[in-house]
Amino acid sequence: MADEVINRVAASGLVVLDLRQFQPTTPPVVVDISAFLVQGLMLREKEFRAQVLHTDWSEYTGQTVCIGCSTDALVPYWAPLFVATQLRPYAASISTLPPAEWHLQQWVANLQTTLDLASYAGKKVVLQAQATVPAELYVQAGRLLLPVVASLMCGEPGYAVPIYKQVIAGARSAKDPS
Repeated sequence: MADEVINRVAASGLVVLDLRQFQPTTPPVVVDISAFLVQGLMLREKEFRAQVLHTDWSEYTGQTVCIGCSTDALVPYWAPLFVATQLRPYAASISTLPPAEWHLQQWVANLQTTLDLASYAGKKVVLQAQATVPAELYVQAGRLLLPVVASLMCGEPGYAVPIYKQVIAGARSAKDPS
């Protein structure tokens, strides 16, 4: 039939990769050290230690915890470590990164540990454009995929920007006059 509509995107063999699938599902809980400081600004060691030791940390069982300070207090290097030692028996993981940085770092780690590179070997891959996906994820996905894919694009199937195309051994380039 002459009127038959052909889906050229489906026929192209493009594989779409949505990087949102690697996003951490649970945000970290924040422990604010300023709650243990005098007026939220000054650390008095004896009082700080006593408050931290008498806190019930069991409410953080199984959670990811980011230790931080919401005030401009000068917190000594050992204070987050002291809090972390009390959290260790309960928390699944502990960090001093701000939650947004932890989220990005975990997203990249999820990508690196769970992306099945074998399923993309020799394929034309499109990294789906998503405003909610940080640029770092695209860079890390590209770094992982480039050694195995035939081509890498970014955007939407049919409207993707070419990023990389594998050069086939023995093929002449456009600049090669021979």
